[in-house]
Amino acid sequence: MIKKSLIITVTTLCSLLATNAQDYYLAMGAIVGPTPGIALKQFADSEKAAEVAILFRRGGALLNITRQFHQPLIYKETDNLFVFYGMGAFAGYSRFSAQNYIINNKLYKQYGSNGNIGANGVVGIEYRFLKAPFVVSLDYKPYLELSFPTYAQSSFWESAISLRYIID
Repeated sequence: MIKKSLIITVTTLCSLLATNAQDYYLAMGAIVGPTPGIALKQFADSEKAAEVAILFRRGGALLNITRQFHQPLIYKETDNLFVFYGMGAFAGYSRFSAQNYIINNKLYKQYGSNGNIGANGVVGIEYRFLKAPFVVSLDYKPYLELSFPTYAQSSFWESAISLRYIID
């Protein structure tokens, strides 16, 4: 009985893996990580895509646009696992605490905001589910940011997980 169940399970898994991957043209979803947001990814062809994302960092928002290139991770073994890479730019604003002051022994903070611009890269692995209209990816996203007029910063260790629903 156990052998029969094992054979049926292995046969079912092999048939699922042999099925062609679900290609998509347009997907929208959430980005979870240190800089969360929502994103829309559109393919120009089977390898080139553009992603537009609204990201939230340090009390502000950024509009991020990246150009991405997708390649199968293991050619001829699976059609639903891809590696992608690309680069892009972003602009937005962030909130900061400019000054602390005390009135009647009570601490108050004065807030301000900065304009931000920057460049980023992306390298990731994307899994396209065979039977469901979803895509999940693990992204590595280094960036360089200039914040006017106060500072410049970079992050070489930012990563995120994205879950997208395939629209078309």
